[in-house]
Amino acid sequence: MFEPFDISVLGAGKHVWVSAQSRQGSVFGVARRPPEWGLGEATPAEWLTTNVRQAHQVGDRALEVGQVLHDLVFGEPSIANLLAQTRGVAAADGAQLLVRVLAAPQEVSSWPWELMPDPQQPSRFLTMARDVHLVRAGRSRTYPVRETTVDPPLNVLLVMSSPLIADPNETETPFDLWAEKRSLLSTLQPLVDRGVLNVVVEDRPTIERLRERMCAERRGFHVVHYLGHANPYGLRLQQRGGRGLLVRSQDFAMLLQQMPDLRLVVFAGCETARAPAGAQDAPDRYSTADVCVRDACPMVVGMQAVLPFGTERIFTKFFYEALTGGQTVAQSLRLARHAIADDGSRLLNWAVPSLFVGGSEPGQVMNPAARATPPPPRRHLALKLGIRQRELRFIARLNQIREAVDMLSGHTSSRLLVVIGPPETGKTSLLDRAIEELDEGIASLFISAKRLLSFEDPVLELAKVVAERIDASGYVTPSRQGKLDSDAWWERLLEDLARVPFALVIDDGDLLRSPTRASERLAHALGLITMRRGSARLAVIATDELSVLTAPLGPGEARTIRLQALSWDEVWQWIRRNLPVLTRIKKAELCGYYAKLPHLEQWERLAEEIMDRGITDEVPDLVRQIAGSLNAGGPEAAPPLFDSPVNPHVVRVAVAGPHSVRKGEQFVERMTRVAAENHVAGRMAGVSSSDRSLSLAELLVIRTPFYDTPTPLASDVLAWVIQVLDAGANVIQVDYDFGPLPAEILDRAAAENRLIIQVRGDVIMVGDARFAEDQSALLEAAILVWATDRNLKAQDVRQVLVSTASSDGRLDLDAALFQVRSQQLLDALEWGPLELDALLAETGMKPELVVPLLERLRTARKIKKVGVERYENPESLHSAYKRLCLQQLGRVDETEFRKLDSRVGALARRRRFTSDEPRALWNTGDDGRRLIALVITKARPDLGTPDIVIDGITEPRSPMEQLLALEAADEMLEQLSTHDRARLRVALRAAQSHGRSVELSDTRSELATRLADRLPEVA
Repeated sequence: MFEPFDISVLGAGKHVWVSAQSRQGSVFGVARRPPEWGLGEATPAEWLTTNVRQAHQVGDRALEVGQVLHDLVFGEPSIANLLAQTRGVAAADGAQLLVRVLAAPQEVSSWPWELMPDPQQPSRFLTMARDVHLVRAGRSRTYPVRETTVDPPLNVLLVMSSPLIADPNETETPFDLWAEKRSLLSTLQPLVDRGVLNVVVEDRPTIERLRERMCAERRGFHVVHYLGHANPYGLRLQQRGGRGLLVRSQDFAMLLQQMPDLRLVVFAGCETARAPAGAQDAPDRYSTADVCVRDACPMVVGMQAVLPFGTERIFTKFFYEALTGGQTVAQSLRLARHAIADDGSRLLNWAVPSLFVGGSEPGQVMNPAARATPPPPRRHLALKLGIRQRELRFIARLNQIREAVDMLSGHTSSRLLVVIGPPETGKTSLLDRAIEELDEGIASLFISAKRLLSFEDPVLELAKVVAERIDASGYVTPSRQGKLDSDAWWERLLEDLARVPFALVIDDGDLLRSPTRASERLAHALGLITMRRGSARLAVIATDELSVLTAPLGPGEARTIRLQALSWDEVWQWIRRNLPVLTRIKKAELCGYYAKLPHLEQWERLAEEIMDRGITDEVPDLVRQIAGSLNAGGPEAAPPLFDSPVNPHVVRVAVAGPHSVRKGEQFVERMTRVAAENHVAGRMAGVSSSDRSLSLAELLVIRTPFYDTPTPLASDVLAWVIQVLDAGANVIQVDYDFGPLPAEILDRAAAENRLIIQVRGDVIMVGDARFAEDQSALLEAAILVWATDRNLKAQDVRQVLVSTASSDGRLDLDAALFQVRSQQLLDALEWGPLELDALLAETGMKPELVVPLLERLRTARKIKKVGVERYENPESLHSAYKRLCLQQLGRVDETEFRKLDSRVGALARRRRFTSDEPRALWNTGDDGRRLIALVITKARPDLGTPDIVIDGITEPRSPMEQLLALEAADEMLEQLSTHDRARLRVALRAAQSHGRSVELSDTRSELATRLADRLPEVA
């Protein structure tokens, strides 16, 4: 099958010693001068890495580099003649020439031997010749050679690792592991269907899980395919909490030794064929591929650089198709190289894979004569109705998808998952992807609440499709409706669902808050799923919390995934992995284009243009052209800024002043860049783009009075302020010293939750607070703080800026953002301890931000670690409520409860509750949750309803409940209608009536009397 030709290249002193050997003869110890590369200060390995990473079309330069290696080896006539003789013998025998290169030390081993030209055809690379295979020879081998072929199926362990980036300084690029998993599995699925391949995926590769996988498969696996992060020192696997763990090459090789039938390891990760930088030629300093071929496996494919994902997919597809078709490993690799090189881009990606052999020939792994048995056909248990599926590629959504898959698979104790976020953040696509990742045995239904509510009886329609899915699963026969009404039938089906692995996903969940009878019935029916034990799980998509479903559940029974707009860091990471040609442009320059190019498709077009034209001064013009093609209209064009509903998740900004005229585009680009520098998700929109998707803020395009003159009339400026207030501006900056704004405008801004920044000469005012800062920095800080937490009020934003500023009024943006983000983490922990992955999903924040924040909060003793990557807020609402519940009924310490009252009130004022939450808590019937509902109403009267207050006064379950109801009524009295005031008056009279008044304490009696006295005044 092969005719070996062994080349030894050893660097020592001022010479390189070259030897060659085959059956036709030997040439030993030829001294050669070290090669001169002509690459400047870069080494050949660095040159290769740079060209692959930045997608340079090297053209003939690759042959020139390879010619240096050719001259080093075949410049010796005796070696060239021996190669020709051996090649001729191989051709006569119908065999392939196998060139095995043993190079040492590490500096010599890292040279790109795959670029060596063919002596018979200098314009072609030797490794691409149809009769030659060039491989790397292992330094040594510590296991017996396995040469027998394997009968199908070929068992492949696919290890995929993309751990959390916990350090902002880490340079590794997180990738969309789930997209790559789906792509690879779809590529390999035809081979699986034929029965020649059996793929087992491990996408959370801790050491323990890998051991479990290896031990669960009889005699282990034949092939291990690793896709993920690596460096020359080892592989980046995961810890239990999702953080990265660098596993040394030697330790990973010890894991592989547990599989006696292992024939091949493929490292599709980064730089697994490169030794550590500056490493000496010591056994513990080899590359990962070298170590594994020495200690564990006879054939290893490693990578000399980081391959783009598109290249990895091509490599995987053609390599395994050839391998399972009976081709040798060497032939399979050559076919994959040709497939990569044939894309016409003239890139060096094909040269990155290197095949290492450990004493055996890279022959067949699978027996081509053995008959494969196809597996039984897969059952399709997923049904999606009324869902619009978009081609949205996720960026750094790994943690959120993992949370969704875990929950819908029944791997957690949570029964309800709520995915919330602004429009256009991919909530539906997230759960659509999660459904695709579920195991085959899990039945699923993805349906819109809008579709269900379009029927006269939405519960009946839901019961019909769920019964159909239960029947299709084959686990149980669903109950039939018979003469039962829809509600009764649904309860019978819930008994069946308890025995069926089932995932129900409801889109358009905001409709469940509607006060209609149909919405209430549907919400109640869905809530019943979360009341039952079993394998059924419910997920709902909405723009905000759904208290109607979450309020009745205890800690840990409901999970939230909060999605935000894409940040520039996420887009940059995606560019690095998928569009390497764009990395030729500096990150800071590309960041400025994010304001105009929010969509990944636009970046792909820019990459194509730069690949064709190279880096030129035309890049800004190209960006404007690509952005304009989307904004020019048509069915995909976004609506204009006005004549459309105001998005409450986006900060609207209006700026007027002599220094900002005709500088809107520059402001948008600068704001986008500042947001990226401070890790705030989204971009600034406005001016030349009508596309507001994925934006953190938008600049209102309203003509200012400064457009025509630098000194407009004060009345014109005031008219502009009123105009932008009417247009919904959240942050307004007026750079004009015409005196203080009128009190009525300031009062309106305060009442409508608007922030006004006045620049009057050298003084900058935000309310009554003065800042010694330039106006642009203060405006940027206000926007970023508010965009970081849109639940803040204008006065909260002002308070954050004031409290974190220095004593002389200097802004501290880092401190302001730290305060806001820390409070978000503490608020997320108000409902109980959370593990790191759940905390990331709950807050929507990135791990590289959260992990350092958690450490600082732990140091300040505001949170504590209560397990492996599990965190708790010791002063949380959950902790206070738990302490309260431990006290005897009827003996609740009012001081302790007032602490709880204070916690809930603070959360309510920070807008951590939704409008339906008090009623939902009250309707649970739980005494403690009824109290919390009243506390929320007292702190935020706009969230409460008269019904629960009146009920708490007339039919209290405890004195504390009646007291809170009276206090809540006192707070919401001014906003009650005449009818509700009359109802409250009746309730107070009943509480003060003979026989009940004796039950009132002095405090409650005084409060009830005061309320009764106020009612005639407002009636």
